[in-house]
Amino acid sequence: MEQIIIENGGTTGISNYSAVVAAVKERLKTYEGLVVMEDAIPQAKQEVANLRRVAKTASDLRISVKKEHEAKISETISQLKEITDLYTLAANKIDSQVKEFETKADREKEAQIRAYWDGHVGKLKEFIPIDAVWNPKWLNKGYSLPKIMEEIDDAVQRATSGMRTILAMKTPHQQTLLRTLFTTLDMQKVMDEKLSLDEQAAKMEAEKANAQIASNLTQETISPSDAQSMPEAIKTPLESDFKQYTLSFKVTATRNQFLALREFLIANNIKFVKGE
Repeated sequence: MEQIIIENGGTTGISNYSAVVAAVKERLKTYEGLVVMEDAIPQAKQEVANLRRVAKTASDLRISVKKEHEAKISETISQLKEITDLYTLAANKIDSQVKEFETKADREKEAQIRAYWDGHVGKLKEFIPIDAVWNPKWLNKGYSLPKIMEEIDDAVQRATSGMRTILAMKTPHQQTLLRTLFTTLDMQKVMDEKLSLDEQAAKMEAEKANAQIASNLTQETISPSDAQSMPEAIKTPLESDFKQYTLSFKVTATRNQFLALREFLIANNIKFVKGE
């Protein structure tokens, strides 16, 4: 039976691995289809003992090599971790100094930007905070101070021009539009909001006019003299619901109100003609 030979404590493997495996496989062939007779039992038991002994030897060697290498690996891992931590600590010390320098430079640059803003925003400072125009990229190294000053000047110019435009509109929504301008510095958003507010106001005015017209038409519209000459029969609620009357009156209103009145008359099936 082949003896297992371990080289260098197992670091380079089993030197006669192929020979041992071949010998065991060859022996296994002799056991295929083997029938143990009663008089051969002692020899069979001895063979089993020999095989188990070799198997135990191989197992013991496996456990021994595993323990030895695990100990070495554990020690190596611990050493490598210590080295890693030391290098990381050194890198962090340098990095912290770099970041401290960069933070200081950012604070100085921010102070310069705010100082320029305060000196050039003028009377608008009360209405426009620097946060409304602040660009996070301004603190990047590649963003020069002259370019930032140019952008601030442009923002102030847009705000001033937009404010003059809104004041010239003479709109009842002036304060709302100014707030939008000072918050966004976007005149397109201001104009969009004005259009929306104007449409809402026109709709509310039309609804108010319609309600007034409806109220006037449901009130008593026949003069006292007409009422006195009206037959008693048509004064009864039932008949008055079906009898038609012709009433002439003059209306003063805006174009939208006229359109709303026309829609109301048509919707309620009330006949009307255009007056001269």
